[in-house]
Amino acid sequence: MVSDWGRQECQSTLVYVLPAPQLRIDPPSVTLYRGESLRLRCLSPNNDHRYGPLGYSWTKNNQLFQSDPDTEFWEDLYPDGSILNIRNIQKSAGYSCVVSNMVAPVSKSVYITVIDRGVVELCPANKKFGVSWPASAPGPAVLADCPDHAAGQSMRICEQTDFAKPRWLQPDFSHCVPEHLGAIYNDFLEVTFGYQRSNTSVILQNTLDYSINRKNHFLPGEAAFLLRMLQEIHDYLEKVGARCEREIASETTLQILDIILKNEFSINNQQQVKHVQKLFLLAASNRESVTTSGPKLAASTSNQLSSFRLHNTPVKALPFELQISGDQLFSDQLYLEINKGTTTLLDFIGNSSLSVTIISYRNLTSFLPHMYITRNR
Repeated sequence: MVSDWGRQECQSTLVYVLPAPQLRIDPPSVTLYRGESLRLRCLSPNNDHRYGPLGYSWTKNNQLFQSDPDTEFWEDLYPDGSILNIRNIQKSAGYSCVVSNMVAPVSKSVYITVIDRGVVELCPANKKFGVSWPASAPGPAVLADCPDHAAGQSMRICEQTDFAKPRWLQPDFSHCVPEHLGAIYNDFLEVTFGYQRSNTSVILQNTLDYSINRKNHFLPGEAAFLLRMLQEIHDYLEKVGARCEREIASETTLQILDIILKNEFSINNQQQVKHVQKLFLLAASNRESVTTSGPKLAASTSNQLSSFRLHNTPVKALPFELQISGDQLFSDQLYLEINKGTTTLLDFIGNSSLSVTIISYRNLTSFLPHMYITRNR
């Protein structure tokens, strides 16, 4: 905009952002018998042809190789793709399709497991949670596309048992992003970029509504992306959020975490359990720090949703004693005592406010492997 003697002239510029290519390889995981042949398809759907065609190439074990009609050769697939034909396969190997445009090259890989007939028994092909899993040998995780209306890849392990007969483990959908949740996450990214079409309170409410709709339908590990999203929202609000925003976010986050813990499939590994505990602690601590940041220290509070119990009480002086009955904690009663042993703690109480937060979970150990629970008892 130019202004001169009360007269203004404006001119706008439209900026196009060219995205990196989107890639998929079909099939994403393969187990073959020695001597068999295979055709791999590398596809880049929804390519914007205004910015020119895509370039395709292939690597084997991260090395370029010559196209040979007798062993390995590739050909273009119209409108956007490439087919790699591999004949008489003798060894296991990893193949990568590399696609480039004006932005940057993008690659995706597939590992081919080669076995001898009659030597290794396979996990049989089957369908689980709407995903078809091919017959596979025990070893590395088998990859497959995520279920309908979700982006990313799911994985599953064929495990060798002590009785020489392999078995499928539960599929893992922790790297799948459901379309609806992905759209909510994109709204959050727009807020972080400065666009004001939404706000974190609306985004978290939409996330809560999504969680309520999915509460009985979570796939194994599906809540992993949801946990990462809640973490990003918390980190963003810690930097720029107003006090009321942080308070609303804490309450909504606790409700979402409660829903996650009500479903036996929502999280499926120890790292996700730790992430849930971290988010509980952040939300509970932030909730109490916002509540008690006024001129008067709040009285003891309790939050009792069905999967957890949250109890908070202020520490006004030392020594401090706290006793909570078992019916408030899903367990035996709790007795806590803080003595005057630390000068720093006394100074902190004298200059500010200190509170104690107790979080008790109904069924958190049910998400941990059985051997982990046994070992730590």
